[in-house]
Amino acid sequence: MDHIKTADLPVDSGFNLVTGGGRAEIEFEDTSTVYLGENSVLAFNKLQTEGNVPHTEIALLSGTATVHARLTVPGDSFVLTTPTNALSLKYPDDSYVRVNSYLDGMRVTPQENMVSHLPGDQTIDGQGQNVELWRERPDSTGRGGRSGRVHRVGPLGG
Repeated sequence: MDHIKTADLPVDSGFNLVTGGGRAEIEFEDTSTVYLGENSVLAFNKLQTEGNVPHTEIALLSGTATVHARLTVPGDSFVLTTPTNALSLKYPDDSYVRVNSYLDGMRVTPQENMVSHLPGDQTIDGQGQNVELWRERPDSTGRGGRSGRVHRVGPLGG
């Protein structure tokens, strides 16, 4: 199998990146970095700078991304959405987090102590816990299933 290595390939709003059996590293103008795992799909929804203030909105449609966001400019924002949820960062937040995107939810795993904002004003404020967010769906009793709220599921690997 041939592996394609492309350095300094510019991307813009509206672009999509599909890794297949490979991986990708994306560096943004503000020095934030996204490491995209195998079999992942990332959409660049909004890459914009207004008055030297970057605004980044990307969508992890499926797969795994490790986000190392460094928001250094007042007003800077970085949003990663999945089909069901979003991870939102605003200056002065920094984040080093792994996100797994599924059709019905997402798992967020902090890679170091950090603060990230999740739906419903929930925050992740440390390392060592997986946080899962799931789309509401009925369970076998018909009374409703997981609520779409944050579920802390314990230590890494738990």
